[in-house]
Amino acid sequence: MTASVTNARKTTSDATCEIKTDESCVKTDTFKYWVAAGKNAWTGNADKTCLAVSAATNCRKTTTNQLTSQAFGNNTTGWATANDAKCTAITNTNCRNATTSATELFTLADSAWTLNNDYTCVATGTSNCRDSSTKLSVAFSSFTAPDTASKKGKKTSGLECETTPNTQCKNATSGKNEDFDITPASPRYQAWTSTDNYTCLALSSTTCRKDGTPFDAIAFADAKTGWTSSTNGKCRTTQATECRNATTGANEALAKKAWTSADSFVCSNVAQGANCRDSNKLSVTFASLTNPNKMAWTSADEALCLETINANCRNRGTGISEALGLKARTSNTD
Repeated sequence: MTASVTNARKTTSDATCEIKTDESCVKTDTFKYWVAAGKNAWTGNADKTCLAVSAATNCRKTTTNQLTSQAFGNNTTGWATANDAKCTAITNTNCRNATTSATELFTLADSAWTLNNDYTCVATGTSNCRDSSTKLSVAFSSFTAPDTASKKGKKTSGLECETTPNTQCKNATSGKNEDFDITPASPRYQAWTSTDNYTCLALSSTTCRKDGTPFDAIAFADAKTGWTSSTNGKCRTTQATECRNATTGANEALAKKAWTSADSFVCSNVAQGANCRDSNKLSVTFASLTNPNKMAWTSADEALCLETINANCRNRGTGISEALGLKARTSNTD
């Protein structure tokens, strides 16, 4: 059989003659046979021999029986994938990879268009974002009030330019807007750097984030303020049933703890067997109380001072009030 440029073997192992009109071309080595076009095009409309497509400038036409190579149309066309030279239109959500010519989403590499008539991908980098209208990379430094460089970031998803929302701050490294408090992986608790700078600033065990704009960090007010919770760095006045954890800065239930002083709501441990928490939320010794030997912890999980009832006694080791059971009080005053 003598194959023509439009007629070739079905495969290398099947000598059946076949004429194809789909995304295939004729490969010629030992003999002529059909292969997927891939990075090739037809040599001509009447010559379906495979011809390599130049990734830098060309793609393969998609019109049936006209699968020849053509130049990228006004820089608005790319390859379907890195391994398929089929011409694919570039839209407002993608660009053409400068190396492979494949069309790819902006979000794949935080990209933008190179120019308004050149849709080749260019990375925005850490100091730029992508303009939502022009799709070009613009520098944060080019923005003026009220959207200055320090108040403008990239969207959390989409990565286009946006004024940093009141629920977020701008990551100093990536330029990307992110939630103030990120948990549980790689937990970060943050605020704005200042009133006029929305760059993320890490909170510490002595600072919290203002509960209202501007969302910058402040030192704990007269030691009576803490984080809203261990995963929320927003400032919240410590409640009467809470204290502030000295390590994390988070408000938490008093439970087995007390306030450090009347003016400091920092958590202080209550000594089992010797102390309990009084009505002022402070740790006091049993000995300092009226009827000291009749007082105890309310329960194993609650250090609140409690005068034991007639059916109870105070455990000498833990200080916890517990049922008499097979035990008895030491005396009628103890």
